[in-house]
Amino acid sequence: MDVYKVEFFGTGPINHVAFLLEVGNNRFNLYHVTGSPPHGFEFECRMGYDYENSITYIEGSKELIMTIPYGIDEFVRRLRTCVVDNITNELRKLQTFGSGDTSTCGLNKTAIRDALFGELSFNNEQELNSHMASTIRYDPKVKALVHNLLPTNSRFCLCHGDLHASNIIIKEDMSVVFVDWERMGFFPEYWDPTKMFVVSPRDDEIALRVTDNMNVDKNTLAAHLIMLVSMF
Repeated sequence: MDVYKVEFFGTGPINHVAFLLEVGNNRFNLYHVTGSPPHGFEFECRMGYDYENSITYIEGSKELIMTIPYGIDEFVRRLRTCVVDNITNELRKLQTFGSGDTSTCGLNKTAIRDALFGELSFNNEQELNSHMASTIRYDPKVKALVHNLLPTNSRFCLCHGDLHASNIIIKEDMSVVFVDWERMGFFPEYWDPTKMFVVSPRDDEIALRVTDNMNVDKNTLAAHLIMLVSMF
């Protein structure tokens, strides 16, 4: 199967469009790229679309990306797996830098301003848990449930602090780079993958698979989802 990048002039508000063209077995499929690596590479098959009247091929733009023994669906699956593995590896590198205690704080023992939970500077995990549970104001039973779901014996390590799709750059070779480190500090080891999961779109498969790779406890995920829902 040959996969090409092709470009067109379009009509209306979009006057330049890039597609992937899958060629094989005396047929071809045209895929419109509607996402990006962090969001899962959403490809839409446009076989039935009337391109003749809406877009015009840019002469000479057809470029062979690769030849693969499978179709686009498998190609996308492998890209997702590669991105998940690379994000996981970067997180594990960070976790090698342990804090030596259970304080939630910045690198210089300063408070960290978190987008969801405000000022964070605590001596132990129990204090952190109490603070996070306090964000739930409308139901004492839910607050108690969240407090009981949160772990109390986590290892504390260096974390990015604000990991989500916009702070992850996917390079052409599918390696990843984390950016925007202003909330970096020492947190429970579940912090980065959990925050990435709860602030990602509901259909973000990559964030879910990263939490699986990092062995994040499902009770921890549930507690953070409940807290997030209670905030909005």
